[in-house]
Amino acid sequence: MQPSYKKYNQIKEEGFTMKLAIIGSGMIVNDFLPMVSDIPGIELETIVGTDRSIAKMNDLKKTYGINEVSTNYEECLKNERVDTVYIALPNHLHFSYAKQALLNKKKCNLRKTLHFKIIRNARTERASFSKPRHIVRSDNQSILNQL
Repeated sequence: MQPSYKKYNQIKEEGFTMKLAIIGSGMIVNDFLPMVSDIPGIELETIVGTDRSIAKMNDLKKTYGINEVSTNYEECLKNERVDTVYIALPNHLHFSYAKQALLNKKKCNLRKTLHFKIIRNARTERASFSKPRHIVRSDNQSILNQL
């Protein structure tokens, strides 16, 4: 089944809004923020990182208009203003962070190719999810729906 993609103008006209939390503050985030900050309908709600990256995250907050800086991922997931998380962490952390987000009813966008381990584990643990959840690869090569 082919995913359906809406044209940019259709999305804009429908008033689409993505309230995004960015997880990580490394090199990928530095590449991602200039691109995403110019897209209408994307609100940069939170950036989450480690204690040692607070100064860097505050600089990113000022530069790109991010609403909040945090060092607590669980707190970010409880934030009702966030509906999507962009996981820009090392590959070995993707599954655990994506699983937490999905269990908290957030959509996930992973920065790199999904590994079969993530897919297999998500399907194996499907019973953990009360409703189907969505994981999207940020390279747009495939979309996995309803794990």
